[in-house]
Amino acid sequence: MDETVGITEYLHPELNSITGILKQRFSDFIVREVTVEDEVVHLHDINGEELERRIFAKEKNEEICEDNTSGETFNSLEDKFLGAMCKVYNLAQDALICSSSSNDVHSGSIDSLKSFIAQCESKDAECPVEWIGFPTTEKQIRSVLHGKVREVAGNLLDSTTVTIAVGEGTITNMSYLKLLAKHKMKGGNNGNNNNGGKGQAAFVNNNRKRKFDNWPEKECGGNYLEFTMMKENIDTMSAINVLSKHLHTKPEYILYNGTKDKRGITTQKVTIYRRKPSDFKKINSYPHQPTIRIGDFRYVATPAKLGNLHGNRFEITLRAVQCVATASSSGASYDDDKTIELACEYLKTHGFINYFGLQRFGKGGSKSHEIGKSIFKSNWQECVNMMFTPRDGDRENVKVAKDAFFNRRYDEALRQLPEAMYAEKCVLKKLLVNGDDWQSAYHAIGNKGSRLICAHAYQSYIFNLAASKRVTEFGLSIVEGDLVILNESALISGAVDDEDIEPSTADANTNDDQQAVKKSNQNGGDENDAKKEDFIHIVTDEDVKMNKFSLDQLVLPLCGSESILPKNTIGEFITNLLARDGMSLETFGKCFPTYRMRGDYRKVIQRPRNVEWLVQRYSDPNAELAETELNKFRSVSQDTKNSSTTVGSSVDTDNSGTKIYKALQLKFTLPPGTYATMLLREVTKQSTESEYQAQLTANVRTAHDS
Repeated sequence: MDETVGITEYLHPELNSITGILKQRFSDFIVREVTVEDEVVHLHDINGEELERRIFAKEKNEEICEDNTSGETFNSLEDKFLGAMCKVYNLAQDALICSSSSNDVHSGSIDSLKSFIAQCESKDAECPVEWIGFPTTEKQIRSVLHGKVREVAGNLLDSTTVTIAVGEGTITNMSYLKLLAKHKMKGGNNGNNNNGGKGQAAFVNNNRKRKFDNWPEKECGGNYLEFTMMKENIDTMSAINVLSKHLHTKPEYILYNGTKDKRGITTQKVTIYRRKPSDFKKINSYPHQPTIRIGDFRYVATPAKLGNLHGNRFEITLRAVQCVATASSSGASYDDDKTIELACEYLKTHGFINYFGLQRFGKGGSKSHEIGKSIFKSNWQECVNMMFTPRDGDRENVKVAKDAFFNRRYDEALRQLPEAMYAEKCVLKKLLVNGDDWQSAYHAIGNKGSRLICAHAYQSYIFNLAASKRVTEFGLSIVEGDLVILNESALISGAVDDEDIEPSTADANTNDDQQAVKKSNQNGGDENDAKKEDFIHIVTDEDVKMNKFSLDQLVLPLCGSESILPKNTIGEFITNLLARDGMSLETFGKCFPTYRMRGDYRKVIQRPRNVEWLVQRYSDPNAELAETELNKFRSVSQDTKNSSTTVGSSVDTDNSGTKIYKALQLKFTLPPGTYATMLLREVTKQSTESEYQAQLTANVRTAHDS
């Protein structure tokens, strides 16, 4: 697939190829975020009790009572719940659990409350939707009661306050605690409600408001809980979705600085509005894959923001390394270690072609850049059709769904699609309502960022083709007409890191409290963005003679309506590429308003920072060659699949005849939006396509077994 998205050239094709297996184990691909303070993010501690105790001690002391103060034990959840609630209630006022009014049909007895809790615990289908009781006029009492509901039975119950007219003759208003059975609330409040017809949505809003009341902002030092998220075998946005479900909040309220790859172990900073470390206890003890661990808590004044990082520190292990002379190489008879040494030295000194990696263009055969082209041309039917194009590896139900789509059986297609194909399901639902209104159907994909990814992919595709043409035609010299950047801080990050992207899973939030797609790449940016072109210089003949600029400054445009093109054959090449697709630079400023792009610039050659490498020997193909702190925070029962084989020393043979493998471990730092897989491609001279890597893994295992 490399060639289909313009990835065709190497900076130094004369070097021998180094074949190796990438991402055989999750620990073979370790990514750590580098903060704007240039600190590499590690996970040190998942216990936030000390922070929470220090900040919220006053809040705890003000509670009317603590659970189980007398040391009694409870035989059931309903007894524990009733004990906690009644202790607070009876201590506050000497009253019955419910109103004694005969016309109060909402009130319940102690026995009915115990029965309600038991039915919630067993998820009984006959369970009432709600139970109402604990009348009180004291807001402080109600607040403590709500807290006890969350603490003792928060996984089963939600709670809110309702006001009911009670009494005979003289009618008075009384506030009650309303308990809601969570297992009965799917799709809304199915019973009577006293929220003005707003149902569960009103309850959620009331609950959130109550939770944020009296937040100790001064003690915290900010409204946002910042934490380190370490994850394995799950991409950032999927991990955020897991956290949002666990915390009963929306994914857009959990903010991050950058996205990270799925197949690997990654560490990054995340923020969430007004939460406590104890909210994450359950997820930190989850014993199964994918693994997510949360820790290093602190409160900050500002949330995370997409692009607000200095880069990423990579630790990548290539297994079963062998060196092979290629058609383009000199064929020099280096031994393996010397070949590896030379390749790594060249990488450190000269860098690599800064292609957008395969992840930018979707997975499983999807071509998001083709959808992007149709977006810019406002061909909405084509956009939708390409979302349902059959791919190699589609499951049977997905094949059936896609066939039903093209035969306009949208209801059948909707039934067949799995929940994971969220974007496609959104499109089908809109088609069922509006018929073949293709524009509204495509925009039914709820998140603007999910749609923008395809538009950005087309810009990336043109960049890759132009970068290959530039390296092929002019090599590693600055020539007249080239574009160079005079201030690197004016460059954008590149939008995403190494991540599997496809319409169904891609995301980039755009609301005020969410991540933002870079405004510098859209109409309406700020003044600094508007002056970006002031930092772009067109190389003159005199500049070349004076050797004024280096390859580190060479850039090419990410095409937009205000892009400056190189004043040489590369500029003509880009113009012809756009014309072939029925487009020009003006198209980016006249297309559908959401997708209008002013353009930006990206380095052609990227040099990594702080490059280190190590050659290791090992005998077990599944040996763990790189350790992370994640193993320390795993549940005891969790299967880490660690090998007991010790990594060998610098020996190439084994007296017992055991096969000895060689591994290359690379460590380096890249700026945001730069693809580590493209760096590895330059070192190894081999494809990073997942199918190719899977075949290499299978070959090594076959050889080992034989």
